[in-house]
Amino acid sequence: MAEITTGASARPPSLPSSPPAAPAAPATSTPSAAPSANPLPAALRDGFQSPLFRQGQRSQGDLFTPAQAPQPRPVARAEQPPGQQRSAAESVPASRADHVQQHYDRLRTAREAEAGRPLNRTEQAEVRRQAEQVADRERSVAANKVREEMLARAKASTARIAGQTPEGLVRRAITENPNVTNEQILAMARLRPEQVASSPDAQRRTLEQIPNARSLPSHRFTVDMLHAVTGIDRETLSRNGPDLGITGSADRVWPGTQTPIVFHAPPNDRERLSTSLHDLTDTMRYAGVPGVNQAVWGAENQVRSAAISLNGVPPNFLDQSTLNEGDSTVRPRNGRR
Repeated sequence: MAEITTGASARPPSLPSSPPAAPAAPATSTPSAAPSANPLPAALRDGFQSPLFRQGQRSQGDLFTPAQAPQPRPVARAEQPPGQQRSAAESVPASRADHVQQHYDRLRTAREAEAGRPLNRTEQAEVRRQAEQVADRERSVAANKVREEMLARAKASTARIAGQTPEGLVRRAITENPNVTNEQILAMARLRPEQVASSPDAQRRTLEQIPNARSLPSHRFTVDMLHAVTGIDRETLSRNGPDLGITGSADRVWPGTQTPIVFHAPPNDRERLSTSLHDLTDTMRYAGVPGVNQAVWGAENQVRSAAISLNGVPPNFLDQSTLNEGDSTVRPRNGRR
């Protein structure tokens, strides 16, 4: 799973805390060193000072000893606006193993300091279990917050297919699905636009075969669900994935041609809904979040899960109270066409 990499603040290399003994520096006798002797305004005078001189100047006799750590450069915060967290998923490390290791190191250090000796293997194993419990508890809290974020975004959607909503499918198939794990939820929230984008060939073929692909109800429905689970804005998702909500694959073509083997606009509401949900789960697969196809369709393989989806969305993921508002073919069927 792609991990979020936060930019570290750039710091100058450490310098000696004090220079070797030497005769008194003549800086104090230089007339320009005295602030009162400089007729320039303060702002202009500062502009002629070097960055190293301005960073943590302690005294004129100790110019190279920083008084405090330099402030981070603005460019170091360019990847994420100040004070803004993209998702609750970023409150914990992307990797569970790294999260556990952080707590293990902290707990082991504390135990060894308390005991005044290194821990034996049995004690280390006990600390490891404690670290796992703490990390898993924190990751569960973060994942539940991410679920709330997903549903909040999904509720903002106005897309409807046969009375079904993106919020309803996301809630029943993803956030409340016991087969979708906390780790999968956290990984979905960390996905970036380039990870879920369709290939350039797929984008080109889609618009050649179905020029109005982005205006189809199934496309808008799929984009809204994908926006809900990733937080990526709808415009970016639609621009990078015109094939979202289209039955089949624009990447699978007949040998020696540019014609997709199976690729068409869904003809009815059942196929619109199942295609939308399958495009959501299969996007997770190729974006690096495995197991979501399996959790929803009972098969992880792209072709196998797509074949299953042709029978319709599983009944437990549908809002049964609204089925009579739309195409009767929304109800899942038994067997295959």
